[in-house]
Amino acid sequence: MNPLDQLADISTPENVSMWPLAWGYWVLIVALVALLLCAGIYIYQYVKRRTAKRKALKQLQTLDTASEQYCMHAQVLLKNLFTHYFGQQNNLNLHGQQWRDKLLSTYKGNQQETFGQALVHIDQALYAKAKGDVNSGESVKASVSARHAAIAISLEDWIKSSLPPAKPSEEQSHV
Repeated sequence: MNPLDQLADISTPENVSMWPLAWGYWVLIVALVALLLCAGIYIYQYVKRRTAKRKALKQLQTLDTASEQYCMHAQVLLKNLFTHYFGQQNNLNLHGQQWRDKLLSTYKGNQQETFGQALVHIDQALYAKAKGDVNSGESVKASVSARHAAIAISLEDWIKSSLPPAKPSEEQSHV
């Protein structure tokens, strides 16, 4: 008789299951979920804070620089944005030099003087007497349109460089 015939078949052990996971894997899973949740919240807040800025830039682009009402619409846009990002705090009642100083104090760009001149032009256009001459020359219309285009560039620069502020106002943080 062959001694090898007496050997039993070799039985292989069962495959090791991945479950239940070791505690280290659970810690890793919880950390990843927390990281994804924090990233999602940060992205949501980032987008939410800049929504008004994006809308204002689109609205500024749609304003007609040839219109006589351009400065009024630009002023309304500035007031709405300022109120949204910096809170009400009697800002809606400011006008003239006080309003310009308030806007200049928030400006973070490099063109402080140009922005100040644009604000002066807006004030001059808002408080100037209405022109009764319907047949005004093309050169006057072109000059006004060019001035409005320069104002639009300055306002776009203010919106892009100064908004949203680094620290949100108390009213903005509760919205």
